[in-house]
Amino acid sequence: MSVVIRALTGSSDPHYWATLELYVETFPRDEREPLSRVAAVAAGELTGGPEIRIAELGGEFAGFIYFMSCPSQSFLIYIAVMPHLQKHGIGSQLLQFLKQNAPAPCLLECEPPVGPDQQLREARLEFFRRHGAALISKTYVQPSLGPGREPVPLWLLAIGAVPDPDTTIHTHYTQFFELNGDAPEIATALSGIESR
Repeated sequence: MSVVIRALTGSSDPHYWATLELYVETFPRDEREPLSRVAAVAAGELTGGPEIRIAELGGEFAGFIYFMSCPSQSFLIYIAVMPHLQKHGIGSQLLQFLKQNAPAPCLLECEPPVGPDQQLREARLEFFRRHGAALISKTYVQPSLGPGREPVPLWLLAIGAVPDPDTTIHTHYTQFFELNGDAPEIATALSGIESR
């Protein structure tokens, strides 16, 4: 069966609730945007911002990709595949969709491959590397995504050429997180650029 990737068409979409459920089940609380924001994106209430595309396999909800774009780069915010459909190439097809439809480089966050979930984290990192992702910064910090949420230390990767890591990181934080240019997160991420 072939995978169909399409826009989530709003709260009346038959896969709307499955998308939100997979989102909550897949990502730790501090790494998640408030559900109200994701629901607004999924319902098509936010224009000119993040987008959600879903994958269907034989009409069944298979997963989703949530991303944003600006003229010089894009940001893969979340990608998730239903657990029983993993290892069927669905995540790869979602990433391929992004590479074909969003500006390069595409930045993404990934948990460092350490800790109690080390094998799972290594598998995620390897998945992104197979699709051309290269490490930009090991000292990247995802800012707090809402009340009661903590900043999260992650790795920042990019799919596609990054001509100037400093500018890329600065643009990432100011465009996608709307931080000021002198935000401490930017300095922290710049201190861990891999090419230095």
